[in-house]
Amino acid sequence: MRDLGFGRVAALAVVSVCVLSACSDDGPTLDDHEQISKLDDSERGALCDWWAQQWGGYGTTIMCGAAPHPNWTSQAECKSFKRDLFESCTQGTVGQFKACQRAADKNRCPYLEGSFFPDECDAFDRACKL
Repeated sequence: MRDLGFGRVAALAVVSVCVLSACSDDGPTLDDHEQISKLDDSERGALCDWWAQQWGGYGTTIMCGAAPHPNWTSQAECKSFKRDLFESCTQGTVGQFKACQRAADKNRCPYLEGSFFPDECDAFDRACKL
């Protein structure tokens, strides 16, 4: 399976508890127009935490039928795994990423299994040149 970029988690979904000062139900309190590549380390952490929250928490596994989809175990693992994207996605924004993840969550198992890819994620990937 190819790496499906930040917008496309494929077999790894992230999950966590949001730090109250960094997240809300609508996503991290980051500027939706902020470019992913311009986020500092704490902002990247807030985005990872929000992303993780969408999928149930760090260290959990999402079951789709008999297929397990393990999540990252920590914010550090998320930031490390996506370091290249955090540094190279010069056109993709926080808002585009959040829209992608919200759309993916509506069809969680098909998304994780690679049979569904939301238009919102396509837009994010195009912006990031993935």
